[in-house]
Amino acid sequence: MELTYENLLSRLVKAVPEFPIDADHVADNLVYLTFNDLTRFVNTRLEIEDNTELLTKIFHFIEEAAQTGDLQVQDVLQDALYEIAVAPIEKTNRAKMYMGRRTQKLFRKLEAQIYQR
Repeated sequence: MELTYENLLSRLVKAVPEFPIDADHVADNLVYLTFNDLTRFVNTRLEIEDNTELLTKIFHFIEEAAQTGDLQVQDVLQDALYEIAVAPIEKTNRAKMYMGRRTQKLFRKLEAQIYQR
């Protein structure tokens, strides 16, 4: 089943059960709010060395989402990745190590927009 805006949160819950997602956000399909929470969660985990498995799992899910043709999903990802792009360079570089090919491509576009490179 393809990942879409409508099933994005339910798929996130299954893919990354360690992420403490608000059940009300899932019930109300508050995708942007949840992905902003996910980005803060990722930024916090990037500061801790022993989160490799969890970060790999999260970025694998983001990579899967980046492959969908659903424009709303792409917009959610850009919005979420923005928080990583404007984080301190050490965090940004560490996050890039976990990104798949499509996520990196999306991230490079976002960095180009932010920093006008």
